Amino acid sequence: MSMIDYAGQRRFVAGRIRYATAPEPGTILGPNATREHLVVLGQDGQDTLLGYATDEDRSLAFRHALLGPGPRSVTEFQMARG
Repeated sequence: MSMIDYAGQRRFVAGRIRYATAPEPGTILGPNATREHLVVLGQDGQDTLLGYATDEDRSLAFRHALLGPGPRSVTEFQMARG
């Protein structure tokens, strides 16, 4: 696995995916096949880099969905609905 600097930390890149329009870093996605949530860490060319979401990632996304511009993904929408 490769690593990337994200939000002041070194994070493992758990996967890569391509989107027509890439989601912004910090967006929570998932759950994946093993029921884990992923966070968008950044871009590498056309690839969106994903890492396993931490509690802090989920908390920041939840605040973004409720207090910021709104949810950035279906997962964040579901988190905000409770």
